[in-house]
Amino acid sequence: MFTFVQLACAFRYGSEDLDVMGLCFRKDIWFEQTQIYPENSKPQLSAMHETLLKKAGDNAYPFSFEV
Repeated sequence: MFTFVQLACAFRYGSEDLDVMGLCFRKDIWFEQTQIYPENSKPQLSAMHETLLKKAGDNAYPFSFEV
């Protein structure tokens, strides 16, 4: 079994009430996907990683994205 994480970054403009009219005011800027299990590479753990891993428990897997 493989596990992937996907991250999408979008730019949103205009007011939200215009979306109900069927107009889209969103532009996808970039999209990133990385495999976290089985581990193809472990990131160097930062202080944020360590804190989140403690809160998430034993079944958590660290990963990182490069922007």
